[in-house]
Amino acid sequence: GDKANLLQASEVKSITGRGVQAQLSGETVHIGKPVLFTELPDSNVPTDVDEANKKLVADGRTTMIVRKGSQFLGVIGVMDTPRPVAGEVMAELRKLGIERLIMISGDNQKVAEAVAQTVGLTEARGDLMPEQKVEEIKKLRTEHGKVAMVGDGVNDAPAMANATVGI
Repeated sequence: GDKANLLQASEVKSITGRGVQAQLSGETVHIGKPVLFTELPDSNVPTDVDEANKKLVADGRTTMIVRKGSQFLGVIGVMDTPRPVAGEVMAELRKLGIERLIMISGDNQKVAEAVAQTVGLTEARGDLMPEQKVEEIKKLRTEHGKVAMVGDGVNDAPAMANATVGI
C-alpha cells in the first residue's frame, strides 16, 4: 500500500499535566489540554475549535487541542478503555473489606466518572493536576490513616510517593 511520509518532530518537551511542545518543519507545535492554551501567549482558541472541544467533552472524551505556529488545527478526542479484569479486581478489593475505591485523574470529570462507574469504583475525582493529586492523597491519609495508590505514569509519581503504598 501507499506509505505516508511522516514529518520528524524535534525538541519534544513534556509540559507536565498539560501536554507537549515540539518543533515540526521549523514551527512550534503544541498538543494538549485546553487549559494549556490559556497559559500560552497569543493562544485564543477559535470558536469552532472550542465548540468541537465542548462537544467531545460532553460525549465523555478526553480532549487535546492541536496548534502549529499560530494556527489551530483542531481537537482530538480520546477515551480510556478499562482493562476487562478491572471490575473483577474492584470486586475482590471490596470482599477484602476495602470500602472506598477512588479514582483521581487528570482526565475531565465526565470521563473519570464514566470509567469509575464501568469498573465499580465508589468515587471519581477528575481534572486534577499532579500537585492536586498529592493533596487528594494527603487528605485521604488524614481521613483514613492508610492509603494505597495505583499509578500509571510520571504524573502519578508524586502522589504515589505520598501514599502509604504506591503501586
